[in-house]
Amino acid sequence: KALFRSKQLVQGYWWKVFWRFFLLILLILLILIVVSIVLGLFGGNYIKGDLVVMLGFFLFYFLLHPFMFVFRFLLYENLRQIKEGTVFEEPKIGTKIVFLLIAILGFLVILVILLAFLLTLAFEYFYGF
Repeated sequence: KALFRSKQLVQGYWWKVFWRFFLLILLILLILIVVSIVLGLFGGNYIKGDLVVMLGFFLFYFLLHPFMFVFRFLLYENLRQIKEGTVFEEPKIGTKIVFLLIAILGFLVILVILLAFLLTLAFEYFYGF
């Protein structure tokens, strides 16, 4: 039900939601590039440099995740307030089945990609391709 409610909340606002997430990801990538450059300056000593870089990225992602959760929550609250008073329809059985089949297909695609990757690694290891 939550996915269908989300679909109904985003209905009519899809592009606005998309651009907000796109700009957020672009901002995060730019910050990540700057952090990478700054942390790359500490790469003189191999072991010490790797530790500093690893801790720097850990700290970056540690601080990033709460920001992302707050961003998504505020976006949800904004859409919920805009659509306040809208009656949300219960999804039909056919719609539920379509969503379930898409989810199963997505899982199978990921599984096939992972299996192909592992088989490629195995062939390279055993046969030296």
